[in-house]
Amino acid sequence: MAMDERHTLALTADGKLLVTGDDPYGQASGILKATKGRTITAIAPGASHTLALTAPPD
Repeated sequence: MAMDERHTLALTADGKLLVTGDDPYGQASGILKATKGRTITAIAPGASHTLALTAPPD
């Protein structure tokens, strides 16, 4: 789990991302769209952005 002042991220054991909170800059919704269908291995939130590291495609 990781959080900043605006949103909270949770990474599940199977590499799915859960997001809740404020989304004024698309930092939450944008990361969900960008990683759809990918396995996420690490996450890092920022005030106006979110980073996610994904596993290589199968």
